[in-house]
Amino acid sequence: MSAIAREPLIPICCVCGLVREQQESVGEDGESWSDLGSYLDRHGMRGSEYKLTHTYCPVCTSRYVPIGKTFSADRTPKNPSVTITGLILQTIRRHPQCNLDALVQACPQYTWNQVFLEVDRLSRTGEIELASAGPGVYTMSMPAKKKPDQRKSV
Repeated sequence: MSAIAREPLIPICCVCGLVREQQESVGEDGESWSDLGSYLDRHGMRGSEYKLTHTYCPVCTSRYVPIGKTFSADRTPKNPSVTITGLILQTIRRHPQCNLDALVQACPQYTWNQVFLEVDRLSRTGEIELASAGPGVYTMSMPAKKKPDQRKSV
């Protein structure tokens, strides 16, 4: 059995930190959001291992996720030789310290989720750097060039 299969995934809002209840816990019609501590207590998970998976609660979705107004109806790239990776890197080079909303507007042929996932991947591989600009707001930049190791030989 893999480590992922043993540890439950708990969906947590990446802005406000509220946790989404599983559908079977609250009925099929709705969902419930609560703080992590209450969730762990309610499900008897204090002291047990779990993993958090990020999402947006309905309130934060309405506040921070642009829906419809910045996307074109046709989501196919206008220039197939330009990938989402290339477009994101090009935009960050031209506009250092841009935020995710500005980046999404610069990539209208891609969904917000596609841009977010690629930014996440690029930051994990070190191709871009993220810096917090406040609660739930991050700016992106190219990584600083590292200076060569200046060790002296004796």
